[in-house]
Amino acid sequence: MTETYESIQAGARGPGVDEWRQVDRARSELTALYRGLAEDDTRTPEYKTERARGAYEKARARVEVLAPEARRKMLKSAESLERMSIPRPEGESLVTKDTDKLLLTAHERTRIEGLMSRFKEAAGKVPFGGKQPTDILREEYERGLDEGGPSGGAT
Repeated sequence: MTETYESIQAGARGPGVDEWRQVDRARSELTALYRGLAEDDTRTPEYKTERARGAYEKARARVEVLAPEARRKMLKSAESLERMSIPRPEGESLVTKDTDKLLLTAHERTRIEGLMSRFKEAAGKVPFGGKQPTDILREEYERGLDEGGPSGGAT
């Protein structure tokens, strides 16, 4: 079953959603006004034009403020949620300025690169090759999560 735009918007929560709904409401109200003016035979074309232009300017001012704000809030929230979704050892963050941890990370990177190059060299010497680089990285990442602490966080 494919969800509609409206059902997605109705179920949305989080930063920027209220602004998104207000922008959509302003746009749909403008569309409804245009349709109403087009169907109205009692008004002059000049009146319809002025009324449409005034409504457009009012909606435009609102949309120009709310749409970028909604986007900014949603992007900030998505970036934060993406960072939180990355598994890491308990007590370790994704970013550090601690020199010891940075040195551990650099050493660990060199170790893993060496491990991968050894497997790559061995792949040409044995039938069916060696391990895939993604498998090596996955195993090392799991090892780092299991190990924990500064050395696990460096993995």
